[in-house]
Order: sequence, then C-alpha cells, then structure tokens
Amino acid sequence: ELTREVIDTATAVEGLELLHFTWGDDAFKLKLLTTLGRLYLDEKKYRIALESLRRGLKSYPESPEARKIMVFMTDIFRALFLDGEADQMAPIPALAIYYDFRELTPLGADGDLLIRRLADRLVGVDLLSQAAKLLDHQVRFRLEGAAQAIVAIRLAKIYLLDRRADLALDILLATRQDKMPSDVVHDRVMIEARVLTQLSRYEEAEVMLESFRGHDVEMLLSDIHWGAQNWSQLASITASLLGDRWQDAEPLSSPERQDLIRLVIALALTGEGRQLATLRRQYGRLMQEGRFSNAFYVITNTEDFASDEFMEIVRQTAAVESLESFMDSYRAEFATDDSSTAVTNTAP
Repeated sequence: ELTREVIDTATAVEGLELLHFTWGDDAFKLKLLTTLGRLYLDEKKYRIALESLRRGLKSYPESPEARKIMVFMTDIFRALFLDGEADQMAPIPALAIYYDFRELTPLGADGDLLIRRLADRLVGVDLLSQAAKLLDHQVRFRLEGAAQAIVAIRLAKIYLLDRRADLALDILLATRQDKMPSDVVHDRVMIEARVLTQLSRYEEAEVMLESFRGHDVEMLLSDIHWGAQNWSQLASITASLLGDRWQDAEPLSSPERQDLIRLVIALALTGEGRQLATLRRQYGRLMQEGRFSNAFYVITNTEDFASDEFMEIVRQTAAVESLESFMDSYRAEFATDDSSTAVTNTAP
C-alpha cells in the first residue's frame, strides 16, 4: 500500500509497529524492524531509526542479516557526524545520539575526524564542557604520539575558552612528547605560555618564549607584561607591535587599539611625557573615535599622572577583558577549521 501510495509513511510505520508486537517469526520480525529503520530514516528521524535497527540486532544477533544491519547503522552514523546530516539538528539532540550510539564511531582517522567535527560544532554554540569531554576521551584513549599532542592543543584551547586554565595546563603536561614536528612544538609552547599567563605565572610564561620569535610571540609577551605590570617591557613590546602604524590611514583594528592604549598607559606610568606627546600627534586622528578614544585623549593630554581622573582611566582600561582578542581568534579557529586533514597515529 505504501509503495502504491495508498497510505503515507506515518500510517505504514504505525501498522508495522503493531505487527512487530503481534505476529511473525524471527526472520519476519528482523526484516520488519529493518524496514521500520529505513522508513524512520526517510523521515529523518535518526534516533528512532537507529533504535529500531538496534532492537533487531539485540533480539536476533545470530541472524545472517545482522552484519548487514550493523553496516547500515554505521552508514547512518557516518552520514550524521561525518557527512554533515547532524548539522541540521539542534546540538544537544545530536550529541545525545552520539553518546547513545557511540559504539558506531568508526575506527582510525575517520572516527577521530568525526569526534573533532562534533566538538567544533559544540564549541560554536558555547557547549564548551561537552566539547571538552569529547576531545578529552579522544586524547586519553584514542590517540598517541604526535597526533595526541596536536589534539591536546585544541582541547587546551577549549578549556581556556571555558575559563579552565588549570585543566588546560593538566592536559598539556600529560601529553608532552619527546619528539614532535617543529610547528607542533611552536603551537604547544604558545598555548602553554598562554595558559601560564592566565594562571598569573608570568615569569614561567616569559621563560617559555625565550627562544621563539614572531608576531604571535610578541602579542603574547604584551599580555604577559601587561598582567605582570612590567611597564618598561610592555612599552617596548607594544611599540614594536605598532611600528609605524600611524602612517597608515586605515582605521585601527581592535587589537591595535588595545596595543596603543597599553603603550600610552605604560609610558604614563614610567613618566615618559615626551613620548606620549609624540603618540598624541601620530595617532590623534586615528583615535578620534571608537574604542579607547576617550582614554587615549585623557592620558596623552594630562601631565598629572597621579590624578584621580588618570588613575580611574587606568583602572577602567585594566578591567577590559585582556582575553578578548585571543579568545575571539580561538573561536574563529573552531568555526573555520578544515578538519578534512585527518590526524593519524590513532591508538589501536
């Protein structure tokens, strides 16, 4: 009747469910449950489809058809979490299906890719603890070697986004390797130094970066010196980051504005009035409006760096979340990451 379009799928499902409980031998019931699974799948009722197929496997595990049913279930699971079908679902129901049928996770690189894609989706909707739980299991039980070290970086970033620097440090220490590619070493040093900074262990963080160079290193050093209130070092590093930026008429980015306001505060607190006057001439036009514009005007135009007004500006600026820029960059990584490159070295 369904094939001839005499009845719709919902009516067919209702009739077949009744048959399952009332009539038929084992072979018939197994075929019936498989048919139900396909019908539920046609309606994109993935959980019920998998449950129906699982009922068949549990009831008739010795059937010659059992192997085919397992392959079918695995194909559904792959379509959901590797091919993107689960992206059409709300994150929590998708995660619930994953946990209820996680035994269907493929072995090897495909399985690891599946887990990372699901974790990325959870990060995208701020389900950080759930994403961390997925990757933590992957790091501890599915991966080894360089692959484990790489995924541990992603897990540490999720912990930082979740304001759990302590857990980030734990996982980095637990996954240190004697030999790793140079780019992985660099990435792990950067994230570990960031974690130490968030834990106010500024001296340790700075020591970790001693043999590393680059713009990203200087940005992190700026955060370290800001947190440690090393004003002279902060002035030097932020001046280096800005360079001759004032000569470019392009509006300042948010990170550039943060670097500039840190520089003027550092110069003010070290009594460098002449350099403040120079910055006022150079950046005045670029800082006429926008973020920190009032703070820039007040600091570069005052001569009394002990005044209540100046100290209030410094206090308010210090209260601005220094995590903001790198947190945004971490979120962007999870949103745009091309996970098509599989991480190998999966543990047996």
